[in-house]
Amino acid sequence: MKDSASLAPTNADWLEKYALKTTTQIARICNVSPRCISNWMKTRRIPYRKIGATVRFSVPEVMAALSRFTIEPITTR
Repeated sequence: MKDSASLAPTNADWLEKYALKTTTQIARICNVSPRCISNWMKTRRIPYRKIGATVRFSVPEVMAALSRFTIEPITTR
């Protein structure tokens, strides 16, 4: 039997998932250019936080926003 402490996420796991990312970091995650991220921000396709002149993104929020653009395949008979 495994103890419950070993199943709990570590601080590193939590930080990796929930830490706010920069424009460059989110561009790498999405495999697009930073300019594309700027365009998505301008057209309000992805959520972001602006703190002074600093812009940051939450990965789960960005992925949820981008999932709206998923196109399901058409099944053929």
